[in-house]
Amino acid sequence: MSNSWKPSPLQELLLRAALFDGDAARTAWHAWIGQSGFSQVDYGSYRLLPLVYLNLLKLEMQHPALPQLQEMYRVTWYRNHLILRRAVKALRLLREAEIPTLVLKACALIPLYYHDVAARPMSDTDILVPTAHARRALQVLNAGGWFPRERALEEMSEGYFTRLHAHTLTTADKFDLDLHRHVFHFETRDAGDEPFWEASIPVELQNEKTRALSPADQLLHVCTHGAEWNPVPPVRWVADACMILQHAQVDWERFVHFARVMRVVLVAQHALTYLDSAMQQNIPAYVFDALRHTNITRLERVHYDLLVHPHSQHNTALKLWYHYSRFRRVTQAYRGEPWLLRFPSFLRDTWDLQQTREVPRYMLRYAANRLARRFKPMPKFMSKDTR
Repeated sequence: MSNSWKPSPLQELLLRAALFDGDAARTAWHAWIGQSGFSQVDYGSYRLLPLVYLNLLKLEMQHPALPQLQEMYRVTWYRNHLILRRAVKALRLLREAEIPTLVLKACALIPLYYHDVAARPMSDTDILVPTAHARRALQVLNAGGWFPRERALEEMSEGYFTRLHAHTLTTADKFDLDLHRHVFHFETRDAGDEPFWEASIPVELQNEKTRALSPADQLLHVCTHGAEWNPVPPVRWVADACMILQHAQVDWERFVHFARVMRVVLVAQHALTYLDSAMQQNIPAYVFDALRHTNITRLERVHYDLLVHPHSQHNTALKLWYHYSRFRRVTQAYRGEPWLLRFPSFLRDTWDLQQTREVPRYMLRYAANRLARRFKPMPKFMSKDTR
């Protein structure tokens, strides 16, 4: 299985410089700056640097790189304030329309766990609304200056609207907002999020009141989101998870229960093992025992494999089988389609195609690209065994 979610040795050094105390953090920082430095930093690591800066200040370290880190911190502070200002405007519009809201990701993590607006860079805003209010929420935000990035409201069929766990909106000045109907992208049944709403906790963004996931649910969300393959190394999930563990009491029974319900036990096992061993977070042993003694279905193993690998490496047959298992959970949304075209219509919306008739062509093109990559001639300099 892939370790796409697992930080590289260099990224791990930077995480320790950001999260550890005393000599452990100092040693990690000197090792990282000596081996990498700013000229070779990947974007995933770059997003950790404001937190590194705050930790080095706390440790009263003196280093020539501090002015550069301070500048990165200030840029993040300014950018995050711009995003949060727009987030608050969106929350206010929804509150005035009497639509309940719950903030996800950075909008919840910063006020509840980081306690510094620049400690965690943001790229957009994530707001969850109940499924029953989702279409009206889109209309309210659209009237307030947020426009769907992929399809206009009038072009969103019931199947397309129901299939997606979130819709990305953007403003004229290019600030994005993901309006979520569901917490997890693979759980899109209408009642699937009720337990998360029931256990949610209050939070304020610049005096605007809203809700956030409970610590256990937030930790599971962070681990699951961090496991998903991304061209930008998703190492930030480690910092997010550590901040939750350091600043909140996690209900571990609830964490294990919803890891099972959401079928992400493999994700939870690997994430917690890394946090415990590499980040010294002291996860209770009984949590690992409970996860280890959970029956893992074939569907969950396929889901994990698809989650952690880039799309170019997915097995086509297994991916179709996985999509069909998801289709069966939302089939009512496609009852207006002819019976034989319901699953193809689901695939149309999954792949963001305009017409159902485009599905076979898309599948053939995808299969051809996979074959081309598989049989692509090996470069001459790699043709010999160099072990």
